[in-house]
Amino acid sequence: MAGCIDLFDAAQALTGSGDDETFDFWLGLLARQVEDGALHGVGPRGGGSRLLSWATWCEARRVVMDWQIPVVAFEAWCKKYGYAVSAPTSPPPPPEKESPRRRQIAAILSAINDSGYDPLCIPRGGKKKIEDVCLGNAQLFTSGNSFERAWQAAGKQGQVRVKDHKVYARGM
Repeated sequence: MAGCIDLFDAAQALTGSGDDETFDFWLGLLARQVEDGALHGVGPRGGGSRLLSWATWCEARRVVMDWQIPVVAFEAWCKKYGYAVSAPTSPPPPPEKESPRRRQIAAILSAINDSGYDPLCIPRGGKKKIEDVCLGNAQLFTSGNSFERAWQAAGKQGQVRVKDHKVYARGM
């Protein structure tokens, strides 16, 4: 979509030379800004004026990184909050290889889909079943800790959540 930047590239621009955790932070923050209406985004297949809201994302099961925001809106948002960043003027070269974290998250989402669960309302015991399926792929998940870190990253991106999340969340 002309004149737009996806949330992945926007988070990359804000991250600079930071690590995966910094990138996850920016991606989560930008996604929440779109959800809250502070930063207007459109779906990758949607028309130019159709705003992508949380409800339409849930319906379409869109990956947060595919959300599009107008470059002008991104630059205005950066200026408003004091971030000296501008959107890339040309598309970055395609990555040679998808990051392990992104592949782990994709595997988790696939296991959720195969189990028939709603990714944003995983029932009690469902996360453990998904973990067992994922840990079957020893090349992608080397330990339960690698699964947990990928699960947390997917949660920060708004892709997965257990039912009654607030009951289990820290500090609640």
